[in-house]
Parts: sequence; structure tokens; C-alpha cells
Amino acid sequence: MLRSAPAGGCIAVTGMPGAGKTALAVEAAHRVADAFPDGRIFVDLRDGADTPADGPPAERAQTPDRLLRGSGGPAGPVDGSSAAPRVLVVLDGVTSEAQVRLLLSALRGAVVLLTARRVPAGLPGLRSVVLGPWRPEEARRLVGLFTGRAGTRAVTRGGTPLLDPGPAPDPGTVAEIAELCGRLPLAVRSAAAQLAARPHWSAATLAERLREESGRLDALRSGDVDVRARLLEAYAACPDEQRRAFRLLSLLPPGRFGAALAAAALDLTGPQASAALEALADARLVAVDRDGWHLPELLRLLAVERLALEEEPGAVRAGAERVCRAYVAAAAEPGHAADSGARGLVRLARTAYEAGLWALTVQLTDALAGAGVQDEGEAAYTLALDAAERCADRPAQARMLRSLGDLAWQYRRVERAHELFSGALALARAADDEEEAARALVGLAELRLDAGESAEAAALLEPALTALSAPGRTRGRYEASRARALLALAQDGPETARAWFGECLELAGALRDHRLEVYALRSLRALSSPSGPGADSGSGFGSGSGFGPAATRAVEIRPGLWRIHPAGVRT
Repeated sequence: MLRSAPAGGCIAVTGMPGAGKTALAVEAAHRVADAFPDGRIFVDLRDGADTPADGPPAERAQTPDRLLRGSGGPAGPVDGSSAAPRVLVVLDGVTSEAQVRLLLSALRGAVVLLTARRVPAGLPGLRSVVLGPWRPEEARRLVGLFTGRAGTRAVTRGGTPLLDPGPAPDPGTVAEIAELCGRLPLAVRSAAAQLAARPHWSAATLAERLREESGRLDALRSGDVDVRARLLEAYAACPDEQRRAFRLLSLLPPGRFGAALAAAALDLTGPQASAALEALADARLVAVDRDGWHLPELLRLLAVERLALEEEPGAVRAGAERVCRAYVAAAAEPGHAADSGARGLVRLARTAYEAGLWALTVQLTDALAGAGVQDEGEAAYTLALDAAERCADRPAQARMLRSLGDLAWQYRRVERAHELFSGALALARAADDEEEAARALVGLAELRLDAGESAEAAALLEPALTALSAPGRTRGRYEASRARALLALAQDGPETARAWFGECLELAGALRDHRLEVYALRSLRALSSPSGPGADSGSGFGSGSGFGPAATRAVEIRPGLWRIHPAGVRT
């Protein structure tokens, strides 16, 4: 772009703070030195090296001439009476078009390469390059930054190492460090520099220090490189209204969000929230792509800090309540339960609990139904159980006990699962909650199936299926039908199981839950595959589907969860 730029051309390198704008501009200027025989000039506008564009007119008029003389090239008159030299001027830290416009008109032969957070859109013929964080595939190639303590090579004498750079770090650990740094070049390089300065650290040590969100920006300070300070420059350059909007967006959980959820955080209408997001995107404090808006990771942590420092506690609590209510409403829509969204619900449920919003804590945790959050689910349901007790909501207590029982069963804590399911059943019956009592019976029935007690499981499932056939109980009916299909495999045969799995497929479609649909389809396909040794190993019921002379029987009892029995053991 620089080589082909015409005289008077202007190229802007823009992007969020720490994305490497200055480094790219300087490297590019070095690489195209031959295309600018009359010189290259670097002007740091942030340090006041140049006369401000809004300074006294006499000083502004002299600025172009001083720049030309500083290049060592001929400083022809700026009135155009002689040919202008071919000069590249790098302007670092441009904050307004006025700083550039005078140079473009005065230095007729010069090409201007500028860096700025915002695109200076008012400049004629401007071409721009936008920098962001490294892409995931680029971050995976960053092991070299951390190898040998940020590039140090082993020094040898006569083949004997004098300086051992140490073993290369694990690529997975380096990738995690990059993610914790938001894949922001400045932050990743700061992290690598810390590892180089501390030979007793491993990459795993650094990753462990960065995992704690509250101290991550403190950890990303090395020498005179302070990631927080660089991010604060962009924050401080915004007007009060934008800074407050930036702070309030930290109430949203990490990840993508739409204008409607932003409106809840900002307490604005949808159009007002969209305008606020666009302004923050222009300031490079918010990122946007085809999947929605998001706060880049380190900017999100900065927003959390500024929210705690600058907002009144009452305003923070009110904002958190608005956000929680908006997510509860969004979660009520069918098909919401993606894992990433579920993790946001877990975080918000914790926020609601810490704010003493007991009913909202329960509602957010209820919205986790069908989502794969086993690693965080137990803590979330335990908090919600306490919240339900605090607001004397017995049906909610039953739901949380049943959910905790389900997790205990998945982790093979069978006795604990039986205790929790039984407690849920007693509470549901005391609260006259027929649906929840039926779902607790399904849980107890699955425990019986695990123990090979098919008759006892059938006795528990029969009343549960009847109760869950009522309208509005689709998810419970799905779980009961799934358990009944597994029971059919144990005592009725594949044709009966196929009918029940077919019902599961219909119910999953009504729930608009893709994960459950795929499971039902996989189970139906497994029932249609040949049995016995040599059957498709990817089938839902493994070798033999439990009906042939296989060495083992493997049954997928839930999406991704298998029960394996030796051959001949009846399930």
C-alpha cells in the first residue's frame, strides 16, 4: 500500500490499544525505505513532539517545513514553486483529522502513514488497515515467543551449553496464556517478557497467575510496559457518557451480546443502546463482528475495575438486576441452551446471589435446564438451593435438589444421588408440585436401571410418564421418555425402544434443543445398525446394542454419557 501510494496519499493503521499499531507502522516504514529516497520521519504526537494542529497559526505554518528539513531531503517551498521531495511521514497517535490535514496539503510529495485508535474519516482518499487481537490460529504459533525465555538461544563453548534456555513450554499452556491475554499483542509480549525475566518460572506458573481475573492486569506489567495504563489511555480519551456506558457493559457476562441485552445494562432503549455501542466501537473499547458485540477480554477486566471504582453500589445493583431479568427473559426462548450462553447464566446467577436477588438467582439457574455445565453446575445449583430456601420457595428447592441429584448420578455418587432425589420428591409432594415430583421419580428410576432393577424402574416410571403427559411439561416428558426407552432396551426389545426414542425426537424438536435431537437420532440409527461383533463402533449402543454376542454392552444413556456392562449382565 505504501509503495503504490500517490504523492499526498494517506494510510491509517487503526485498532484497539495494544494491538501493535505503532510496531506495524515502524516496521512498514523500514521495509519501504527504498521507495522514499528523500527520507522518512517519525512524529510521536502523543509525546508532544509535533506542534499541535490547533496551535498558533505561525507555528502551524512552519511545521511542514521543519519536518522536511528534519528528513535531510530538499525542503522546497511549500507554495509549490519547485518539485516536492518523496518523503514518508509516520504520525503516531493521531487523535483528529486536523493534525493531518495541514500536512497533506503542504507536503505535496509526502505520503503520510498514521496510527490512531479511531479512523480519521474526514481525510480525502484515506485508506485504512484495522488491527485487532491475534486470531486463534495465530496465537497457536506463539510458542517461539516463550521458547528459550522469549527467544534466548543456548550459548555453547566447544559444544558445551553455557546458557540453557530450558525446555520449550507446552503449546497448550502457551495457547492458554494467549487467551488469558485476550490474544492482544502487547499483553502477550508483556507476559513473554515476564517469563524471560524470571528463569525460575515455567509457562504453567505464569498461566496460573493470569487465571485470577482480579489480578490479571496487575500481572501484565513488565518494566515500563503496563497493559492497564495503555488501555486506560483509550478509556480516558472518551467523554463521560461513553466511559459510563463502557463500565456498565461489564455487568454482562463474557462473550457476545446483542443490542437488547446491552440496553438492559445501560438502561436505554434499543436504538439508544445501538448508538452507544457504535460510539464505543469507534473508540475501540468494544468490538463487533457478524456474531454480535463483545468486550475484548482485557478491556472487559478494565471495565469491571472502573465499575467498582467509579459507580455507586446502588447503581451497580440496579444494573445487575436489569441484566439478570433480561437474561431470564432471553433464556425463556426455545433453543437458548448453548454451552457458552449457559456459562454466562452461571456467572449471572452468582452475581444475583451476591446481590441478594434470591428469586432471580433461582430463575437464572432454572434456565440452565438442558445445558452442558457439569463442571460449574454443582456450585450453581447449591447457591440456587440456598436462594430458594431464603425466599421460602419449596418447589424451587425441589428442583435444585433434583438437579444436584442428577449431577451426583452422573459423577457416580449413587448414594448421594438417591438421597437428593428422595429429598426432591418429598419437597415436591409437600408443595403439591406434580411435575417436579414426577421428575424426581424419573431420577430414582434411572438409579434402579443402573442397578439392573428393571421392574422397580418400571414401577417408578409409569406414574411419572402419566403426570408428565400434561401440557407444558415437555422437558420433563422428554427425560421420562428417554428413561423409558432405556428400560425398553433392558426388558422389552429394540422395537419398543425405537418407539420411545422416536417420541424423544419429537419432544426434542418441540424444545428446539439440537443437542437432544442429535442424541435421539443417533439412538434410532444405532437400533437400526447390525448387531454383534463388527457392528459400527460409533453406534449409540456399541457393539451388539446389548442384544448380540458382544464382549461388552455400551449404551449411550444421555448425550455423550455411556453405560458399559459386561456381556450377559442384564440392564
